Amino acid sequence: MIDHMLRSLRDSAAVDGEIWISGLCTDELAADAPADLIDFIGRVKPAGIGDGPATAVLAALEAGAQTPLLVTTCDHPLLTPAMVTCLIDGAEAEGCDFAVGLATRTVISQAYPTTRRTYLPFGGEGYSGCNLFLLRTSLGQRAVEFWRTVGKDRKKPWKLARHLSLGTFFRMMFGRLELEPAFAFGSRQIRAKIAPIIIPIAEAAIDVDKPADLVLVSSILAKAG
Repeated sequence: MIDHMLRSLRDSAAVDGEIWISGLCTDELAADAPADLIDFIGRVKPAGIGDGPATAVLAALEAGAQTPLLVTTCDHPLLTPAMVTCLIDGAEAEGCDFAVGLATRTVISQAYPTTRRTYLPFGGEGYSGCNLFLLRTSLGQRAVEFWRTVGKDRKKPWKLARHLSLGTFFRMMFGRLELEPAFAFGSRQIRAKIAPIIIPIAEAAIDVDKPADLVLVSSILAKAG
């Protein structure tokens, strides 16, 4: 999975400079690395191990990572340069501090009707995260710190409510909160602009969290050759 993800970053024209990885030392990463990745892995630096993605990002920033900083996960083997470009171009167009890649339920279900994903119920459409983010400016760190706090409660609605106004919380739970107002609310809360970037590629939302995901991803990669 990591080799696939690293190749996509290597082949993305918008990605340059240092690459930071959390939870895996560079010696382990380089061990038995494919020949075509050896030079690229030389750009990788280790960050502290976090108890979640947000903590890992903060560890990388503390270790010296600079913005703009693209963030993805190692269980994202379907990542492509096109997805990266879509996120970065969208973030530039929005002029935001922090960008969040999302794919719609419609796009995902049309391509993979049997896959099960977790959807955020904004406006009835439903959006799935793509494990793809961009800290476009230094203010984006505020979004990561908020993400770390909220992330612990994301699957516990009664605790999530503590981070939101009651009106916003109930509108979200009943699918009556639209995407743009939700992100505008979050931006006001942290005093930095957070923007949702819709990535119209179903595979952007498919990572490997369980055995069924591995089967699906393996079949997609096999078909792609």
